[in-house]
Amino acid sequence: LESDAIARSLTMLLDQWRQQGEYVRIKVLELLFVKGWQNRDAAAFLKISEQQIANIRFAAVKKISEHVRDAGLPIDVFPELKEASA
Repeated sequence: LESDAIARSLTMLLDQWRQQGEYVRIKVLELLFVKGWQNRDAAAFLKISEQQIANIRFAAVKKISEHVRDAGLPIDVFPELKEASA
């Protein structure tokens, strides 16, 4: 159930960004979440600031936490999402 909620949330977020042409945001999530890069490494690779990377990560985690909450799942299931939902 939890995996499905996260997958749906990420799919919705990525679809939205794709429709808006926000490909840098998509690249940031791939580098951070899929490849496990640190903010500074992603920033250097994409030639944007670490602050921009941090902002994109924060926005994504916040959106995911909202979708998890809207799906009726307790946010306690995902402690790493608690900060963004506050």
